[in-house]
Amino acid sequence: MAYQEFWWLAPLISFLALVAVVWFQWGQYRIRAIRLRRPFNAVLTHGADKADEFWELHVPAYSEVRIQVRIRPRTAYKRLEMVFGFFGDTSKRSEPRRVLNTFIKRGVNREPSVDSNPNHYIDQDGHYHITTPTDRTPEHTYVMEYVVQTREPGRYPVLLKIATECGEANPYSDLFVRVS
Repeated sequence: MAYQEFWWLAPLISFLALVAVVWFQWGQYRIRAIRLRRPFNAVLTHGADKADEFWELHVPAYSEVRIQVRIRPRTAYKRLEMVFGFFGDTSKRSEPRRVLNTFIKRGVNREPSVDSNPNHYIDQDGHYHITTPTDRTPEHTYVMEYVVQTREPGRYPVLLKIATECGEANPYSDLFVRVS
């Protein structure tokens, strides 16, 4: 009889159905959450006119410099908030002052500031926040340029965090600014 030959078929189909239910209910969201822990590559440059990209950028001490952050997504995500700043002693480390959009020649969005834009603010630790929701997709480079006031010489890790729909995300590689 055929049902005696294929006795294993019903348990196999049941097992595959169970695997599909578990995958669609929990698995794919876990994989996405893991991928969104480090969903983008980031590099630093001295400004829009410079082609060189660095993981460690050298800048002069006690001056106002422009630091451009170039972000290349590795997976699609929705950016809910972006935080830029520096780790270290608050009296010695550099501090971002404002954002500069060099791709706009004239207009309100060329220099959005904490005074003119309600979606921009600087927190108590001196980190610059942008809370405008934006979709980010691979194959594109997204640029943010910050005007930074440098202070004492030293090597300072860059704080670059992005809040996504799955939580907090960091760049794939750590970034540093060396003030000398």
